[in-house]
Amino acid sequence: MYKYPVDGLISSQNLNHQNALNFHITKRQLLCNDAEGWGPFSSRLYDFTPCFLDIWTVVVSLFGITFGAGAIIHLLRSNSKQLVNKDWHFWTKHVCASLEAVNYDKKLR
Repeated sequence: MYKYPVDGLISSQNLNHQNALNFHITKRQLLCNDAEGWGPFSSRLYDFTPCFLDIWTVVVSLFGITFGAGAIIHLLRSNSKQLVNKDWHFWTKHVCASLEAVNYDKKLR
């Protein structure tokens, strides 16, 4: 097995075919650019393959988009207006939210 050098630098002559950094794509599968394919288990790491993990990311994303759109449609169709008292509590929340937005904007710059 390959041992990493103490300084952390890996030269190209020290890499062997077992090393994950030198793993080349040999066979391409549909919608998967990883050499190990859809997996589910990786042969070079103690983990799932990247394409297998992408399946669950897509499933969760589609779930959120589908039911999130349904929730937005439901909220837009319901015409129940709520009276909001514009007292000190209302204005305090607005001032705090505005200060947080300004703070966030300054962090981005």
